[in-house]
Amino acid sequence: MGWAGFWKEKGMNRGRKLQKGDEAVTDFNGKGIVRVAITDRRDQAQSQSRVMYRVWPPLKGGNNETWYDADWFEPAPPNAKG
Repeated sequence: MGWAGFWKEKGMNRGRKLQKGDEAVTDFNGKGIVRVAITDRRDQAQSQSRVMYRVWPPLKGGNNETWYDADWFEPAPPNAKG
């Protein structure tokens, strides 16, 4: 199985389906899971997933103008802490 099949089978591209206004979780900061809101989306981006997001609150080292690759995110479960 190629990489595309691996990612699809494992559900690791679910973050690429998020839209503006959705809530997501990420471990980008390196200190556990953080809940964020997607504030903007860019398709056909110059990134690994070809999808990027702006989020609030901004993640480590970023600000409200920073774009993050979609593969850092998963849809937030209803009980995820923020």
